[in-house]
Amino acid sequence: MPITHPIPFLGRGEENVGATVVGVVDALQRTMTVEVEEKEFFDITGKGTTLFHHSAGADETSLGSQHVRQSQTWFDSGWSGIAFERTSA
Repeated sequence: MPITHPIPFLGRGEENVGATVVGVVDALQRTMTVEVEEKEFFDITGKGTTLFHHSAGADETSLGSQHVRQSQTWFDSGWSGIAFERTSA
């Protein structure tokens, strides 16, 4: 089952243009011994994944601009809804 893994970042060049890269990674089923018991899990490594670049431009309706905007929305939702400050080691 392929999983789309967006990796948004903002490019801050002279034109202040946003950009994203996206790769589609496979979930590989693996087995691992945990406390003497075999456990199956899905490993999503992404090693060797081809990345596709999208850039936002002046046209807000272009594919690149829409992709960058939606990727930023996805990132912001995770950052504000899932991420938290770690208080202990």
